Amino acid sequence: KVLKKNDCEIIIPKEQVCCGLPQYAYGDNETAKVNARKIIESFLALDAEVILTACASCASMLKEDYLKLFEDEPTYLSTVKRFCNKVVEFSQYMDQIGVNASELHRNTPIKVTYHDPCHMARGIKVTQQPRQMLNLIPRLEFIEMNEANRCCGASGLVQAFYHETATEVTRHKTKNIEATGADVVATSCPACMMRLQGGINLAGQPQKVMHVADLLAKAYED
Repeated sequence: KVLKKNDCEIIIPKEQVCCGLPQYAYGDNETAKVNARKIIESFLALDAEVILTACASCASMLKEDYLKLFEDEPTYLSTVKRFCNKVVEFSQYMDQIGVNASELHRNTPIKVTYHDPCHMARGIKVTQQPRQMLNLIPRLEFIEMNEANRCCGASGLVQAFYHETATEVTRHKTKNIEATGADVVATSCPACMMRLQGGINLAGQPQKVMHVADLLAKAYED
């Protein structure tokens, strides 16, 4: 919805699969490579100007980790680099092209804070663009939370193998969220969204977790 409102032609390849990050994180590089090749070949075949993702973890994998994954295949690496150079995270891309802000509306005021996913803040180094997108929305009050770039507790496999540690990390994050008085927690990672909403629910707090893209889309609808 947001891309269409900003005059973008959208092509979604039917052949695409998982980017390979879960396998890569487990150390199964061969399976990760199988997925990566399918992604690279299906997207490059489209000859698109930009390869867009709205997931921080996917963005980091597609743009940076593919280069590490194929560093032992120099003959294929030039193709990988061509792919990686086209990968852009959603808010980063919207900031680049300039958002059509004249059609953004909100019927009611809302307070929003933002959580920096680790793969955004420490991976692809995209932090200001999501905030800039949020600040474009009328009647949205942006409130910066303390330690916004501190992990939410998901951290890939950590939440599975180190449950107690991850739970404490999430509790710390939910306290910082509560202190903002925000109605909504925006973020740019589906894994963070699930972890944050679960932690908020367990803490008995009222906040709703939303993706930055969803907040923009809703503002175009109001």
